[in-house]
Amino acid sequence: MMKRYLMNTSGNVAMMFSVTALVMLMGIGLAIDYSGAASRNSELQRYVDAAVLAAGKSRLKDEGELSEIVDATIAAHNLENWDITAVTKVKNDQVSVVANLKYDTSLMGIFGKKVLDISVDSGSPIATKTPINLALVLDTTGSMAGSNMADLIAASEDLADQLDEMKTEVRASLVPFGEYVNVGPGNKGEPWLDTSKDGLTETTYECWKTRDIDQRGVCTPTGREISAPIYSDGVQTGTRTYDEQTCTDNTYMPERDECRDITRTYTWHGCVNSRPDPYNMEPEYNSRQIPAHYNDPDKCGAEIIPLTNNMGDIKTGIQNLEARGETYLPAGLMWGWRTLDESQPFTQASSSKKGAVNAILLMTDGANTRNLMSNGTHSGSNGATGLAKTKGVCDKIKAAGIQIFTVGYRLPGSADDTSEVLDYCASSPGQSFNADNAAELTASFESIGSMLDSVRISY
Repeated sequence: MMKRYLMNTSGNVAMMFSVTALVMLMGIGLAIDYSGAASRNSELQRYVDAAVLAAGKSRLKDEGELSEIVDATIAAHNLENWDITAVTKVKNDQVSVVANLKYDTSLMGIFGKKVLDISVDSGSPIATKTPINLALVLDTTGSMAGSNMADLIAASEDLADQLDEMKTEVRASLVPFGEYVNVGPGNKGEPWLDTSKDGLTETTYECWKTRDIDQRGVCTPTGREISAPIYSDGVQTGTRTYDEQTCTDNTYMPERDECRDITRTYTWHGCVNSRPDPYNMEPEYNSRQIPAHYNDPDKCGAEIIPLTNNMGDIKTGIQNLEARGETYLPAGLMWGWRTLDESQPFTQASSSKKGAVNAILLMTDGANTRNLMSNGTHSGSNGATGLAKTKGVCDKIKAAGIQIFTVGYRLPGSADDTSEVLDYCASSPGQSFNADNAAELTASFESIGSMLDSVRISY
């Protein structure tokens, strides 16, 4: 009897199952509760960013008065009526806010952790007449054709008017981008630009592998009509229909070399490639020329307008925007940065007044569809690689002390990765916007203008 008792393991199995189930339940509870807390932390950060900007913009310096503004702004955003406590401090003409709330857990409460503490902070200088340099980096790719472009032009013109009315020195640059950026044919001959092949015709003897068709496959109609989506720049722009067929495969002859003279004529339309790593991540010329991108006129959009205080010129450039090409986000960001950098290619920022705020407004409507190739072109089709490069460029821009505002416009579900990168690139959660219609796009641009109006988030 004792032997049978010792060999009976059914109770052990039940105990092991209970322990395993408990551990799994704890893991699920941690994932659910920490995900909910992270989401609430992000929302609270948006509230506090808005509050600290409102306080800084008031130009008040009394801590009590600023505290009232902070509390009122947070309350206006706090539609969920969370129990938020905020502490406002003023030191050295800077207002800072620390806000806290408690997140009631669900499953974690079973294991004794009923509450998670959430705390965020933000700070801003109290408003002064700080000069502003703003680079408008605007997506003008093929998917922007039609109403999207009309909406962008209207919102950008309104922002230009808003900048023109500010009671401080404001300068703006315009950087339309697609697969490439057009630096302007008028810059031909500048030391920072290599256009040495423009107008050149050359013949080279080139070889490649090929296989001739031995016997073509046979196709038989099925009697069905098929509809398929048409994409431009990663966004569906229509559908096409065709008669379905079933086909047998072609058969091929053995692979062979084919060689012949190839004649090319190079014509430069103003667009540029990227320099090799790591120079494609640096804004300054520094004796390393930026290579021209030849031919491909359909991929070369409107010209850059360097930093200027003439908002009339900026509005004219906005009105001339046209949709064409695919999307390579790093190109727009790099040239936006270059218009704010004091060194060549563009040096207009060198005359900025001391203490000027430098900022980039990056707007896009879809997925990043291109990546950088080893020859400097942006013709690769690995959009994920292009997005990784985008994050790297954003890190460097922010490290240079430049604020980044991002706006996603009518982003399709296929552009979730782009949306995540826009959030990543923004200097703070409150500086990332998502607009689904013309009114929201205009409101987003207006909010960015207001945030720049002599006040900024400093951390």
